[in-house]
Amino acid sequence: GARAGYMGTDGIPLRTGPSEQPLALFDASDGVFQGAVARQVNERLAVGVSAAYVLENIDTRTASSAIFGVGFNYHFNHHLTIGSALLNAGPSATFDHREFSMPRRFSFGGIWRQGIYSLRGEVLAPADENVKWHFGAEVTPDPRLALRAGFKLGYDTQVFAAGFGARTSNGRFG
Repeated sequence: GARAGYMGTDGIPLRTGPSEQPLALFDASDGVFQGAVARQVNERLAVGVSAAYVLENIDTRTASSAIFGVGFNYHFNHHLTIGSALLNAGPSATFDHREFSMPRRFSFGGIWRQGIYSLRGEVLAPADENVKWHFGAEVTPDPRLALRAGFKLGYDTQVFAAGFGARTSNGRFG
């Protein structure tokens, strides 16, 4: 897989204190170029790796870094699958003479499936934040419809979410 992303804005007013007129206008942008590959090692184990180059510009200052990730999925049986990933590992970026680490995180989770029901859980451990917990359930009463609900713990503003998924009867679009 591959991905390229860009986000930017221009015309940001530059001020050094309270004023009606800015001293100047400047731009800010972020970009990422990423590639990933995954492989099914055997009928139970799949592994994947990714590498990316990230770049940030604010006015005349620039920071960049190369990051990588690695992960796996292991299918114990038809009911239980676990997985883990290390994301955004790599060297720090220097921005305005200060070093910043990329937002590294480690996650571990699993899914239990029984008929039309599934339960999911994940522990997300960001390098510089509190541990986050994600729990969810899904019921698929029809192969074309999935109803979902879940909880997130460890966040200031996120707790509960619910939704649905749908796909065509041939499974080509969802």
